[in-house]
Amino acid sequence: MRRSVLVVAFLATFLVVGLYAQTNLGRIVGTVRDDTGGVIPGVSVVVVNEGTSWTRAFLTNETGGYEIANLIAGNYAVSAEMAGFKRFVRPGVVLDAGRTLRIDVQMEVGEVSTEVRVESATPLVESETPSISNSLDYEGHMKSPVSTGGRPWEALVSLPNFVSGTATFVYSLAGSRGAQLDIQVDGIGTPAAGSPLGSGTMTMEGTSELKVLAVNNSAEYSQPAILQQISRSGSNDFHGSLRYYHTNTALNARSFFAATKAAGHDHTFGAWFGGPLVIPKLYDGKDRTFFMLSYDGGFSPGFTNVNATVPTAAMRAGDFTGQKTIKDPLTGKAFPQNQIPADRINAVSKKIQERFYPLPNYGDPAVFTTLNHRIIFDNSTK
Repeated sequence: MRRSVLVVAFLATFLVVGLYAQTNLGRIVGTVRDDTGGVIPGVSVVVVNEGTSWTRAFLTNETGGYEIANLIAGNYAVSAEMAGFKRFVRPGVVLDAGRTLRIDVQMEVGEVSTEVRVESATPLVESETPSISNSLDYEGHMKSPVSTGGRPWEALVSLPNFVSGTATFVYSLAGSRGAQLDIQVDGIGTPAAGSPLGSGTMTMEGTSELKVLAVNNSAEYSQPAILQQISRSGSNDFHGSLRYYHTNTALNARSFFAATKAAGHDHTFGAWFGGPLVIPKLYDGKDRTFFMLSYDGGFSPGFTNVNATVPTAAMRAGDFTGQKTIKDPLTGKAFPQNQIPADRINAVSKKIQERFYPLPNYGDPAVFTTLNHRIIFDNSTK
């Protein structure tokens, strides 16, 4: 028992360390000084998320420095106050995923009730780390000329250092190989689209930011190139959007080297909605609990088919002639002629089989083969 507990404790520690290492959380750092340039220790620095009112506080150290870490991407207001000085406030600080922002504070002598409000843009150059990165938000994605309103990654080809390879879902960042790439969702590694495990990325509507880390990444990243997808979250206000993207042969130009225009119609659409969780007369989640829902969809007019593998009529009746030997689970011996007696087939299982498993309709229905049932969808009129 003790050995099992130790193993579980080790695995739990390993997982926690792994999750913390690959983080998409940012931080705000800075130094607090007075009018003469001298550092001020013991100043209360408060960072407030302007969307959710989530608050973090920190006291400056003996060198006047402060560091507030583990901040999710969003807009923040930074304030500082201390007796004998005017209150410092800087709203509208935009913190991207995984970014370190330096917000230095200069305090002025005066009453705390007096406020010094600083309005300025977030620095474009990150001075605290040597890495080179680019990011793209939802609005930038939608307005990108290479966006078709589909996959979240498609608009990244408009960013510097990002090159799409010849193979599907293969990208090169700052000259790295296609395999030297890790895709993360909210700081957690996920299989890339096209992998045997399928894609673990989010929809475009559920994405607030896409970030590319290309050069001089810090030690917590396993690859030279990192693609980060940051999920959208709810806030204290209700927000949402709808989008529809349509391509039509009638609206497209003929390719210069083609004799005719290629026929095609595509419909891509999506929506998202988020805000505070409010249950009238029961619960008000403002400043505490938030939700966000997103949906992506699309279709192309035409005929599509889906194939499945289903048992033949003989197999449904228990006859597995020509198939692998079927053994009686009670005796361990093979059924005579590889046929299960009718009285040994569970009546409930037979009903489930008749309800959910159709008969073969593709190829010879009497011969068992893979993908022997085909469903055709007609979208030609849409």
